[in-house]
Amino acid sequence: MAAYLRLDAGRHPADTRTSELVEELSAASPEFRELWAEHRLKDKTHGRYVYLHPVVGRLDLGFETLRLPDDPDQALTAHTTEEGSPSQTALRLLSAWTRQAHAAT
Repeated sequence: MAAYLRLDAGRHPADTRTSELVEELSAASPEFRELWAEHRLKDKTHGRYVYLHPVVGRLDLGFETLRLPDDPDQALTAHTTEEGSPSQTALRLLSAWTRQAHAAT
């Protein structure tokens, strides 16, 4: 994630919000400071993420990112799960929970 953030910071060097975020993360995390000092750049094109969700636990998600050639700042990222996987079940549970919460309001 630090490499993604560094790429974005390079695209928008005058963005004070990004600078403030980097300062905040650097102050709070020695690991982030190490990663930031490596000066790696990475763009999200495709791959896998593991998220640890506080309600449903581990989510293993694939992703594909599509960018417009004339505007690289706009992107559509689609996340997917394996059919029948625990991650798919967890996302369905979260979706049902969210629908119920919205229906109650």
